[in-house]
Formats: sequence, structure tokens, C-alpha cells
Amino acid sequence: MSERSIVEMVELLKGGNKNPSADSGVMLAEIASVSPLVLKTSNSSISKNIYINPAYTLEASGGEAKIESLFADAPAPKMLFDFLKVFHKNYLLKKGDTVIVMQAGISFYVAEKVVKVS
Repeated sequence: MSERSIVEMVELLKGGNKNPSADSGVMLAEIASVSPLVLKTSNSSISKNIYINPAYTLEASGGEAKIESLFADAPAPKMLFDFLKVFHKNYLLKKGDTVIVMQAGISFYVAEKVVKVS
């Protein structure tokens, strides 16, 4: 992602730049599938040209069982590793999650997972 694209995305999120380039935009999408990764927007499904932080997709390569095995023989304090297990479980993408996506040309960049809190 170019620096200009990042600046445009931040401006859109702030509500400042009312006229970004015609081929880019920020949108919300739902995770329709984790493996293979498919995003669902209001009018289409996206399954190609998706770029994402690989930490979000640990679910696709073993998920919770893999995380459990990583922490199974972890040294003390146990409370820290209990927190990390919960953190990773909540951080990973799951079907139905909402993400912020930036489109630049034909590419889609998953910027962040978002959760409704109120």
C-alpha cells in the first residue's frame, strides 16, 4: 500500500478528504469465509486481491487448537498466558466478523477488525 493510499484512508476515516481518487475507497465488509478468505460487502463477494495482516488468519491454519498447544507448557505466571489465549481468540478473524477494508484499484486491504460496542 502506498503512503498516499494510507493518507487517503486516514482522511476518509476522519471525514476530511471528501474527494478521494475515484478508484479507492473505505468500506465495511463481513468475513464470509476465513479459509479461503472471502469478504462480503453490501453488493458483492471478494475473494481475490485481498491483502491482510497474517496475524488475523491464524484461524485458517490451526486456530484455537494451535494457540492452545503453544501455551500448553508455558512457564509461569499462568494468568499471563490465560490472558494471551483470550486475546488471541478474540483477535483472530472468524466468519461473521466485520472489518474495515480499503480498496485501491483492484486490490483490497483489510485495515482492521471492528466490533460494535454500543
